[in-house]
Amino acid sequence: MLKTTYTENGYYLNYLNESLSDWLNTRYLVYLRATVSIYVHKNAIASIMLPRNLFHISLLKALQAESQNVYEITICDEEFIEVSLKGIWLANHEVSDEGIFVCDLGNRVESCIYQIWQESQLGVSVLGE
Repeated sequence: MLKTTYTENGYYLNYLNESLSDWLNTRYLVYLRATVSIYVHKNAIASIMLPRNLFHISLLKALQAESQNVYEITICDEEFIEVSLKGIWLANHEVSDEGIFVCDLGNRVESCIYQIWQESQLGVSVLGE
């Protein structure tokens, strides 16, 4: 499962071994016990920007064919691509730029996206062969 936390300063991506349903059940209980309102949008789409020059981008494109349209890749410019993911958005209010987006894309795709994101955060530029 991939969890993307959106804040006013950007976003942070996590790769979790927990199932989506288990994570959601735990999150619902936390909100319920804290008596905090929660907005859930189950057919949400979230986007993350990734550099085009990293080695795993070609693998991500290859995995796209077998992923049954759970994500799309769009070329933004010479330096970046946008990966649009389908999943669930959780926030405190219906109209909110801050919240948590979770999705289940399968282990291979999730691992690949997470690795690309980690490399982009480190500023690592690994060129493909």
